[in-house]
Amino acid sequence: MTFEVPQTLIDGVVRQFDPVEVYLFGSHARGDARADSDIDLYVVVDDAKAATLNTAQTIGEARSAYDGSVDIVVTSASRYAERKHLIGTLAEIVHDEGLRVYARNG
Repeated sequence: MTFEVPQTLIDGVVRQFDPVEVYLFGSHARGDARADSDIDLYVVVDDAKAATLNTAQTIGEARSAYDGSVDIVVTSASRYAERKHLIGTLAEIVHDEGLRVYARNG
């Protein structure tokens, strides 16, 4: 059974971050989530916005549209591109196992 990220959560993330891409990763992406598993999102933003958007306040505001447990990781597009093939990095795990749930251009 495929997990679908709640639209209210995606909308909140898009509103707060204007991301290039958003990936679901972790247990929900792998299909082995339990009832108490949180939702893990990896948010790729424009390089110029990365430093100002990767704050607890911005992440909290994006999560506020959803009642469940959510972890949001924010990274710049260039950092994701640099690290997605480096074994053992979160970017590599997202690249290999993650499911893209949003793309700005498609």
